[in-house]
Amino acid sequence: MLAPFAPDAEWRAALKRAPRRFFIPDAALASADRWIDKRADPQAWAAAVADDSPIVTQIDDGDTPLTAETARRATEQTCACSAPSVVFAGLGALDLRAHHRVLEVGTGTGWTAGLLAARLGDAGVTSIEVDPALAATAVANLDRVGLSPRLVVGDGAAGWSDGAPFDRVHVTCGVRSVPGAWIEQTRPGGVIVLPLDAEFGTGLITRLDVLDDGTAIGRFVGEAWYMRMRTQRDVRAEWPWKNELDGEISTTRLDPHTIAPVHGGAVGVWLSARLRNVDALSWAPDSDGLIVHWLLESGPRAESWAAVDYRPGAARFEVEQYGPRRLWDEAEAAYLGWLRAGRPGLERLGITVTAGGDQRFWLDSPDRPIR
Repeated sequence: MLAPFAPDAEWRAALKRAPRRFFIPDAALASADRWIDKRADPQAWAAAVADDSPIVTQIDDGDTPLTAETARRATEQTCACSAPSVVFAGLGALDLRAHHRVLEVGTGTGWTAGLLAARLGDAGVTSIEVDPALAATAVANLDRVGLSPRLVVGDGAAGWSDGAPFDRVHVTCGVRSVPGAWIEQTRPGGVIVLPLDAEFGTGLITRLDVLDDGTAIGRFVGEAWYMRMRTQRDVRAEWPWKNELDGEISTTRLDPHTIAPVHGGAVGVWLSARLRNVDALSWAPDSDGLIVHWLLESGPRAESWAAVDYRPGAARFEVEQYGPRRLWDEAEAAYLGWLRAGRPGLERLGITVTAGGDQRFWLDSPDRPIR
């Protein structure tokens, strides 16, 4: 969970200059799948905007119009105005000074770009957005509050070299691997704050301090889930279980719920460090209480998968594994390794990132990598 963040006087002033309501469309999908329509029910719309919850503003990369009907059956939610507590936790981690120049990756609705511009001035903020339609909407939203930071349409993974070096990089989309361009375009001593979409079902707001050797080291501010950067979404020819090949059957005494992706947090980071290129998901229980936990190798050449059946009251649970990797065996060994290390919490874990794309999780200090 995120630690509460109380905006300081300067952030409160920025919020008055760029209130959230100017960045929310008249019709959108609020939390708990509540459709809000300013024209039909202005009070419900205003309450949702004031709530500390995300509001979805785009689905299916804009290919499907957002309506009350389509919102609930969308293939993917692809843009949202994040919950204020999450927004200010990320902004607070930037540790801004008045002279700083900031690159924001993922303009979205334009709200955080507006908050940054209200705090630093328009000239101090560059925001990049891959979707031209979202960028155009952000421009209109910012115009409504009289702010005009530099907005660039392009792939945020490449940063914006024309404006480098930046003092801060603020990222508003989940990333599995930190692009080297962000490190290269941040001056030594600068800070990158991003939602790290760790591989094993964990979303983490992460603060990285950039060093002078092409690396960045950091720790985790708290948990938060963001929509994945478009260029880092999973790419598979097909899901591994569709190969219709039977896996090797075994059993385990370890409760599969223990390693379920919903746990996240420190154990999610530990598993992400040990199980590279692996996704986790779970089916909802059937009428008999059966829940299937899946581990799936990710990437275009994914071959391996594992499925573990949880049955209430069972002494042992059936495991099926296929491919060159035995993913359940890897996950079980990693989890037991976390226990043997004394169940270290999120505050003891960190990450080192290189401009070349290498990411290493560590315990207590960078010279103690998690293996």
